[in-house]
Amino acid sequence: MFLSYFKRMVFFSGVQAELKAQHPDQDFVNRVCQTDASKNLILAEFFPNQDIIAGPKKMKYFVVVCEVLSQRLALGDVSANDQLLCAKLLQDRYNKLVSDPQILATVINSAAKWRDQIELFSTMMVKQ
Repeated sequence: MFLSYFKRMVFFSGVQAELKAQHPDQDFVNRVCQTDASKNLILAEFFPNQDIIAGPKKMKYFVVVCEVLSQRLALGDVSANDQLLCAKLLQDRYNKLVSDPQILATVINSAAKWRDQIELFSTMMVKQ
């Protein structure tokens, strides 16, 4: 039981470290990754299914962070400023993916979903 808990926390910490590598504000990382929905996404959906995360194994944290950022935009469960930063960080990650066609091909469906979420968020921001 302890080993299972430890593995879950290592995975969760890896996701947070991936986001912190892109944006060094630990408080932001905590606000984004520690919502109930984020914790459920990371620990209940992705942790037990690591083998089916799209893309190369070395990109599993990258993919999960993209999913977390996309979810924050969809749910709007963080502040407006944090949502803007989530959109920027997700856009940066998306741009990185499209710059490498080989990697993009491995996560094409997820990348399309992330692009759509960025566009939807941008449209909503323009209307405000």
